Amino acid sequence: MSLDKILGKLLYGRPRREQALLAGGAVAIAVMLVWLVVVQPINGLRDNARQTLARTQLTYAEVDQLAARLEASRGNATQQRSARGGSMTELIDSSLRAQGLSIRGIQPGQQGEMFVRLEASPTQAVWRWLYEMEAVAGVTINELTINPTEKEGWVLLTARLEQAR
Repeated sequence: MSLDKILGKLLYGRPRREQALLAGGAVAIAVMLVWLVVVQPINGLRDNARQTLARTQLTYAEVDQLAARLEASRGNATQQRSARGGSMTELIDSSLRAQGLSIRGIQPGQQGEMFVRLEASPTQAVWRWLYEMEAVAGVTINELTINPTEKEGWVLLTARLEQAR
């Protein structure tokens, strides 16, 4: 039996009222399927896009504020450094001591650069020191190598720093 004959027997063999009810039910099922398969996923994607946009805008605003603070602090650090006339070695030493870090070695390089090696140090303290050196003191980090130690959460650091001019 072909599909036409089966469909004809099921649908056309029924009274008009049942045919109308079946047709209405088929339309309702088709509308529900379109809603579930097409409209709902599109609404979900739109909502996700709105949330992503809101998070991105918030992040951008935070970065913008931090950039402004960084520029202001760099200007202040340059003024303070020129006012006190301290050397790069003194700056590195005092900032390391402020963070509780111990130095393995410091060596002057070419054109005012300094090579700094730290003993095994807590990772968070190293990040704070690097932030202070770059953002507050205005030192440029030209090269940075960080290696993990056997002790979890501790690292060895080697950095090539250059004082801002």
